[in-house]
Amino acid sequence: MANMIALTGCLAVILIALLLAPQTPFARLCHRQLVERPASALAKFRPHHIIYAVILIPVMLSGGEFIALLGPEFFAAYAMELAIYVDAVIVSVLASTAASIKAFAGSIRQRFNRLSSRKSARTKRAARKPQRDRMPANYDEHVPAMPMAA
Repeated sequence: MANMIALTGCLAVILIALLLAPQTPFARLCHRQLVERPASALAKFRPHHIIYAVILIPVMLSGGEFIALLGPEFFAAYAMELAIYVDAVIVSVLASTAASIKAFAGSIRQRFNRLSSRKSARTKRAARKPQRDRMPANYDEHVPAMPMAA
C-alpha cells in the first residue's frame, strides 16, 4: 500500500512540474521520457501487433488457468493461425525480394545491352536505300505532283 502512495505522489509531482514549469530541465526530461518516447514507440505499432497484444496479454496474465479453461484445442488452433501469419510474412518477403531481384537484373541487362550496342568510332552508317514512289490505290488517276486546295 505504501508503494502505491509513493507512486501516486511521484506522478503528482511530475504532473505539477509539467503543468506549472514546462521549461525547467526536470519537466523537459519528464516530457521526453514519459510522453515523447512512448508516443514514438506506439507510432511504430501496426494492427497485427495490437491483435497479438489482445490475444497474448490475457494468456500471460492468467497463465495455466487459461490453458485449463480453453483446453489444448484452442492452442492448437492458435498455433495454426500463427503459422499462417508466419507463412504470409515469408511469402510477402519472398515476393518483394523477387521484385527487387527482377528490377536489379533488368537494370544490369539494360547496362549490358547499352555497352554491347555501342559502335566503334570507325563504323560507318549503312546508306539508306531510296524508296520508290508508291502507286495510288486507284490506278486510273495519276499521282498529282502537288496537292491543290479546292
